[in-house]
Amino acid sequence: MELPLSKQRLHQLLDRYEAGVTFEMIGGIDAGVYFSFKGKAKGKIDPAERCGGRVFRAHGFCSEAIVPTRAELFSRGGAVHGQELFFARCAERQKKFARWLRDYDQRHDEKERNSL
Repeated sequence: MELPLSKQRLHQLLDRYEAGVTFEMIGGIDAGVYFSFKGKAKGKIDPAERCGGRVFRAHGFCSEAIVPTRAELFSRGGAVHGQELFFARCAERQKKFARWLRDYDQRHDEKERNSL
């Protein structure tokens, strides 16, 4: 089972990849949205190893899916209002992932400076 991607779990995953991991939002309101994190693995990836239910790949990993809720699909304000609510929720998650990536990069840079 795939657990929601927490800051700690994301940082554990990022430790397995070289610096410069990027992410993008993929999907839409029909099938849901997930975030694809892309980067190059530092070492060999064991296909049986998991972190939070996620499968590691040599080129990256994905977040959990964000699917529209019933309230968003059948919103009192109409379909357009429900879509706006759904994409606002996705945008908030995207901002959170961006902030967590910045935190990881800062922590990683501090470790490098302290080791010199």
